[in-house]
Amino acid sequence: MLKIHTTTFNPQILYIASYYTNEARVGDNHHHDFLEISIICEGTSIYDIEGERVKLSAGDVLVFNPGVNHYDITEPGMENVQLHIGFRNFTLEGYTRNTFPFKKAFLRKKETESAILDIAKRIIEEKDAEKPGYDLILKAFVMQLIIHILREATPEQLENNGVKLSTDEQQKQLLVNEIIHYME
Repeated sequence: MLKIHTTTFNPQILYIASYYTNEARVGDNHHHDFLEISIICEGTSIYDIEGERVKLSAGDVLVFNPGVNHYDITEPGMENVQLHIGFRNFTLEGYTRNTFPFKKAFLRKKETESAILDIAKRIIEEKDAEKPGYDLILKAFVMQLIIHILREATPEQLENNGVKLSTDEQQKQLLVNEIIHYME
């Protein structure tokens, strides 16, 4: 079971950006030193993730841990709206800080209705409106989004070995989280 401590769950949002693409293009291969969530809100796109290509459609979610190389491709005739959120200061109990516990970056939407796409669209609307306090509303939406992504993950998608910390490392991570919380 994935556990989030309410006292130390305070992701720092680095950026929120939405893009509409309706022409052929190939993005630059890149990676980040922070986490990124990318959601296909409308249309279709292709992503190259560490050399593996996958075709995505509305509702599909990508979760990039630091250091994961990726870029998007829009072929002729394709169009899409994508939401990208960069953040850090994220910890799940028992796992390395600023790391999602997924085997792969690509998480296909479930066949059942998901709250993720609705939250993503609300994030775009709130960001575009820029009403007073919108930055706090956006942070609350991003926190909801993270929780729904974790809730909807299947056991097969979770990494149980590679990113999990030892008991000693978990105790140290908990102490670090509490120190950061105190300093904030």
